[in-house]
Amino acid sequence: PAFDLNTDAVKPYPCVVLLNVSTLPAEAIKALQDHVRRGGGVWIIAGDKTDPKSFNASLFADGRGLSPVALGDITGDPRQRERFDRLRPPPVNHPATRLLADLDRLDVNDVRVFARFRFSNLNEQQRSSALLATNQGEPIAIDKQIGRGRVIVQAMPVDMSWSNLPICQAFVVMVHEWLWYLAEPMQTRWNLTGGDTFAASFVPDEYGPIAEVATPGGERIKVASTDRDGRRWFRCGKTLWPGAYQLVLSEPQGGERAIPFQVNRDPKESELTGLTETDVRALAEHGGLRFDGDPLGTKSPGRPGPPEPMWMWLMIAALAVLLAESALGAYLARRRAATPVDMASDSTTTVTTAAAA
Repeated sequence: PAFDLNTDAVKPYPCVVLLNVSTLPAEAIKALQDHVRRGGGVWIIAGDKTDPKSFNASLFADGRGLSPVALGDITGDPRQRERFDRLRPPPVNHPATRLLADLDRLDVNDVRVFARFRFSNLNEQQRSSALLATNQGEPIAIDKQIGRGRVIVQAMPVDMSWSNLPICQAFVVMVHEWLWYLAEPMQTRWNLTGGDTFAASFVPDEYGPIAEVATPGGERIKVASTDRDGRRWFRCGKTLWPGAYQLVLSEPQGGERAIPFQVNRDPKESELTGLTETDVRALAEHGGLRFDGDPLGTKSPGRPGPPEPMWMWLMIAALAVLLAESALGAYLARRRAATPVDMASDSTTTVTTAAAA
């Protein structure tokens, strides 16, 4: 209930959703304003129970309240389903609608708005940067930055009474992205780039006031906490080296809890470019560096080429053996054919031998 909203009630939550709330007491409004300034998020969703006069007096407050715009009259009739407005494509360059703008995968064009509140006290920038708007350019959802936090005001409820948005695929993406967008300022960044300050907050009684940060090189850096806005903050700026870090917290029972976080390498380090002659001269003159083209005075051996296959040489050798064998056989055959045989001498010898016997 709205009357339960106070500073202690909203502290644990990074995002608060006001869903079709009629009125808010002054204590709840102050608690929400303080929550947003600390980095929290508030999503105000108007509906049939919303009183425009109370909304404008407490939440808009002539531009000093949570809402960036005032509520006007309701346009459209939720009972006449044949008359509706369609949505224009959401802005691509806004982090809350970057995924919603993908019309090839999401059905934003199928959303039908049967009724909505009109926003008043709008300027041209708010009209052009609206998170959601009709095809005629009338904003339906607008965001605002207050302190470290963010606020989104929506001119129609999230049920089926005023639109068919809840049955569209885009609804799930919208809720996920907008809640993340509102809660992001209070979330701990566990993936950093070199030189970023690591900051994590916890409930004050959850861990001790002194922690340690373990670096990739094995160094342990002591970090003292600061209590602010009901949270215990640990900050460490010594994140120059990429790699795996750990935040080591001391538990009240005497143990330790190590929470890992990562410092990523700068992608630009892989964009290597050769030194020009001007760079070489400048480094040699002012940096004391010496550049030797060939320190050993010998040429480095060239890179060996790829190995050649052996099967070709084996085939050539086998073919040569076959040709040699064929040539040798032909030569021997010609020798035998060219030698004469003396048949008369052979028969005389045979007869003489027989007579002597």
